[in-house]
Amino acid sequence: MQRQIVYLMSGAAHLHYLVPSLFTLREHCKEHVTVYAYPESYDYVKRIAADVRLGIEAKLYEPPVRYKKNDQFINKIKLMMSLQSEIAVYIDADTTFHGDIEYLFNVGDQYGFAATQFCHWLSTGSVIRARLQRLRDYPKINKEALENIIKNPHPSPNGGIFSCNPSSPVLPLWLEWTLEAKDVFIADEAVLHVLQAHVPQSEFHVVLGGAYNCSHKYQGSLPEDQVHIHHYHGDSNVRPDKSPRAYAAWWPIYQRCIERNMGNIVEWRESVRNKWLDKILEVKHD
Repeated sequence: MQRQIVYLMSGAAHLHYLVPSLFTLREHCKEHVTVYAYPESYDYVKRIAADVRLGIEAKLYEPPVRYKKNDQFINKIKLMMSLQSEIAVYIDADTTFHGDIEYLFNVGDQYGFAATQFCHWLSTGSVIRARLQRLRDYPKINKEALENIIKNPHPSPNGGIFSCNPSSPVLPLWLEWTLEAKDVFIADEAVLHVLQAHVPQSEFHVVLGGAYNCSHKYQGSLPEDQVHIHHYHGDSNVRPDKSPRAYAAWWPIYQRCIERNMGNIVEWRESVRNKWLDKILEVKHD
């Protein structure tokens, strides 16, 4: 297979997010989509894949190792390294699509690895800098590159949307350093920042400007008609108290999925619990 889009589902709660992501993806992209699923969510992913309108393939993914922290982030890298495709785009489930993603395939093919900048965030911002400073405790991580990233503003890449050739030399190093720092919050993303200052620019690219990794909360001056992918980090799509704009944008899409029974969601949504959705729907469980 030459090109594909990849999702990885661990627990079942984010399946409510997966369906709107696939629904909007298919409005803009016809590429092959494979949804890999941990055993605990695989049966549900198969039911989603049974809806031919979405045109996806469900595959069981049994993690070779389960980690107490950063488990899915680590296994995501392992999965991408195992693919047979020439170029693959990895997508988090908590996303919706508002434009095509051909550019992500192109830059991934050109450089071998292409990350996406989260909105207009920089490595010197307080939130990211604090996370990066924790990497100083881990000797395997290149100190010169780390200090460069901490002290000088670089684009802040998000680990939830990227494209790569599975044979890219970035992936094994990303895995090695993430395993080294696996106790750090969202370790893979912190490491990704350092890699951009360590790996040759010919092998690592960051897609700038946030158009392919845009948060409603931090969108700033980026015009909506330039956004290709909205990313609902931290369950912002189902937390109106956290990001009213994100909720207002995502909720109607979710409702359309229910109305059209996309991914057979009507049949399984009551049995797949999501605490934030439960609060919205005022569902109480014993």
